[in-house]
Amino acid sequence: MKTVWFQVAGMCLCFAWVFCSFPPVDVDVVIQASLQNPEQVLLRLAIVGVVPGLLIPAASSLISSRPTKLLLFAVGCLLRLLGCYLSLVAFRLEDPFPLLFVSDFLMGCGTTVSLIFWGVLLHGQDIESNEKIFIASFAAVGLLVFSIGMFFSLHVVVFLFVMPLVELACYAIVCVRCTCEAEQGLRRFKRAGKDFFWLMARTCIAITIVSFVWEMFATGVGALAIPKLALFGTGLAVSALVIWLFTKYSSNVGFAAAARWVLPIMAVGLLLGSFDDIASLSLACLLLAAAHASLETILRMQIIGFSRKDDFDPMRIIGWGFAAIMMGAFLGPALYHAVVPALVQPGASLVICVLAALVVISAFLFSDVGEKPAQALSQPADVVMRSAKMAEAYALSNREREVLEYLLEGRSHPYIRDELFISKSTVDTHVRHIYSKTGVKSKQELIDLSKRLAV
Repeated sequence: MKTVWFQVAGMCLCFAWVFCSFPPVDVDVVIQASLQNPEQVLLRLAIVGVVPGLLIPAASSLISSRPTKLLLFAVGCLLRLLGCYLSLVAFRLEDPFPLLFVSDFLMGCGTTVSLIFWGVLLHGQDIESNEKIFIASFAAVGLLVFSIGMFFSLHVVVFLFVMPLVELACYAIVCVRCTCEAEQGLRRFKRAGKDFFWLMARTCIAITIVSFVWEMFATGVGALAIPKLALFGTGLAVSALVIWLFTKYSSNVGFAAAARWVLPIMAVGLLLGSFDDIASLSLACLLLAAAHASLETILRMQIIGFSRKDDFDPMRIIGWGFAAIMMGAFLGPALYHAVVPALVQPGASLVICVLAALVVISAFLFSDVGEKPAQALSQPADVVMRSAKMAEAYALSNREREVLEYLLEGRSHPYIRDELFISKSTVDTHVRHIYSKTGVKSKQELIDLSKRLAV
């Protein structure tokens, strides 16, 4: 069995565990309790795992070896299991809050460890592999969460105890087999600080927005014809389709492009959520879940991609980038619960205000400024010479020659997409035309042909 499938299975179990243990739509389905502020605020802060998300990357130099990472990953899984057990015990107490806070903090810490280490593993792989892994993982997450919500909601606690153990086995297999993990480096980290902290800020704001909208929907919706967790799982599966379409047809995978794809879906879901009929509410749940999961996944892909840009410490870039996502997941619901009590009629007026905010934010916060490269990276002289000869010999167009230069360097299609700011489907079309005109069937044959022509 290929290593990548263990990676997909492990990430699927990690995200599925998060969605089932911290249910975004039905807090009474599993082991969490709905408590009033300020206790609810403390619980949410413990759940999202911001504190370990900030502290663990700071100690990256101490956990750089593979055995140390595997050990810490095992500790994180044990913390999640212990947190689940303490949550069950807490419900038998008169005052469950102190023990619930401890259990949620343990589960938040364990989840943070898992997410960071999965992200570091992805850092050592190419862009195309990462996109395929994320898409496959969320398709599997959607199917698993749907199945649990639809057929096994009464036995979800059993899954919560089993999933971390299977995930640990998957991570151990990937860790042993994987040979692509990059060494850590800090030589350029300070030089990239401004860009990285801007990335963190925009990531946090983006997740705050979608978390606010989701909290607004989840707290106001009542019973639906289909279990909410099952609907959420369906939304996660749809998010895999959205991410696939986004990576294939978007000319880049930056913030602006993500906003143009995700925020309209969220706006439609928010409007449908303002109706009272079950069909509209069910569709709203599906759309909002898909938008939330899609944006969060795209942001995680961007953070991992940023960690590859130079000689950065991947543990710090990924850990602190993911911590920005966790902080947004806390700030969104907290902001909602702070704003709603101040409104006289928080119904339709709040929906209109949020929709207006989505339009403004998508227009300004997620602008294209700074995302387009000034020009494509210059190619080695040998590659330019070989591509020029091939373009002349096989009547290639100017754009096909540009794509050819990257192919002769061995670059992947997503890499070419990001450099030339064209969609992946356009890259695929150009590559098919190049192969057809030159009579080759693979990238290696194309490279060999260019070398023969050069001689």
